[in-house]
Amino acid sequence: MARADRLISIVAIALALALLAVTFSFPSPDIVRTSPGFLPRIYIGLFIIFAVVLFMQARSRNKEADSKVTFDRFSFVLMIVFGIYLLSMIVLGFYLSTLLLIAVLLWLSRVRAWWVIASMPLIVLLFVYIVFSELLNVNLPLGLLFS
Repeated sequence: MARADRLISIVAIALALALLAVTFSFPSPDIVRTSPGFLPRIYIGLFIIFAVVLFMQARSRNKEADSKVTFDRFSFVLMIVFGIYLLSMIVLGFYLSTLLLIAVLLWLSRVRAWWVIASMPLIVLLFVYIVFSELLNVNLPLGLLFS
């Protein structure tokens, strides 16, 4: 596992450096001191720091800890669910996809009360709608089904 962590951290650093180079091609208006690439550079810098920390932890990890690594099926299922969520957002849009995602995540978390599984996604989506669509005037994707 330490070898895989080292490889992942090297690939992450290379990807971050490539993305960092892209941020310097963003247009820079003369009016403001910060350009559109300012915030992405901060995130990329943090990403590089975390990748370096991962690399250093992988170097210092002993071999006995690596032999005890087990496969976590729940994490794999969550990755599949989030992948399906991202793909379904194209067709179903943000609101319907997020409603289904929250209901599925509650069910996977072993919440079996039907009223919680039915009401929690609606409450969260109502909050998101009010904050983003009404207050901030941000248009969230409606998807191919509703546009």
